[in-house]
Amino acid sequence: MIAGSRTLKYGPLICRGVDLTSKPFTSLGAFPRVRMRRNRRDDWSRRLVAENILTAADLIWPVFVKEGPSGREDISSMPGVSRLTIPALIDEAGRAAALGIPVIAIFPVVPPGLKNAEGDEALNPENLICRAVAAVKHAHPGIGILCDAALDPFTAHGPAQFATRSTPPASPMFGSWPMR
Repeated sequence: MIAGSRTLKYGPLICRGVDLTSKPFTSLGAFPRVRMRRNRRDDWSRRLVAENILTAADLIWPVFVKEGPSGREDISSMPGVSRLTIPALIDEAGRAAALGIPVIAIFPVVPPGLKNAEGDEALNPENLICRAVAAVKHAHPGIGILCDAALDPFTAHGPAQFATRSTPPASPMFGSWPMR
């Protein structure tokens, strides 16, 4: 350093043939004009830094359960999907767990003779959905279960509304109407 001089003279800093002391490489670098893509050069590194990935652990398997001793019934409007009896449901839950799917969503197909305007079968502790959940959890305790809380499957008129009562029946699980 020369006396009275405030600058230090070095030779150019060159890396892989690029002068790093030139204008774009001073201070904070060339970003955003130059975006280094070294993380995306190889397939393995692109997969490693990928922002989104979908695996079996992100899935929920919807299943439809019906009354009966054993078997399945194909649903014509949903190719590849069947209504399952409880024994078949247990097998499918085991298949889901083996594939790494953590949760099944159970939708009941209630026999028409058990449906009424008030949906009383929904409060029966021995109804189809309660028996199905108990059987699956007994056979496969590690799998998660989601259930639809709608009254549609239990009412004769379908939509979740009460046709004849001014207030819905009190539920031992949730108390009386209105739910808050």
